[in-house]
Amino acid sequence: MAGSWRGLVSGTDTLQLLALTDSSTVVKGTGVLAGPTIAGGRLSVFVTGTDNAPSVALFLAVGQHAPAYLTGTLLGDTALTGVIDSSGFNHAVVQLRKQ
Repeated sequence: MAGSWRGLVSGTDTLQLLALTDSSTVVKGTGVLAGPTIAGGRLSVFVTGTDNAPSVALFLAVGQHAPAYLTGTLLGDTALTGVIDSSGFNHAVVQLRKQ
C-alpha cells in the first residue's frame, strides 16, 4: 500500500492519498479530498490504518470535521475498491489506483 493513490469517491469527488508508508501492516500518510460535495471544495486528510492484504481499513482525519473511515480490498498491487463512511459519507463507493 506504500506510495501514492488516487481515485473517485461516489464518482464525483477525488481522493488522493499521498506518500503513504506501510510498515508491516500499519499505514500512515496524508492526502487530499476534493470535489463538489466536499465542504469548502478541498480538505487535507491525515491517514492511519491497517493493511492486512487484501483487506484495508483506513481512518481519514479531516481537521475540524468528523473522521471518515475507508474499508476496502486491494486488487493486486495497483487498485483498491471499497467504501467510505461517516463525516457525511454513507457507504460511498471508492475506487483508487496506485500512481
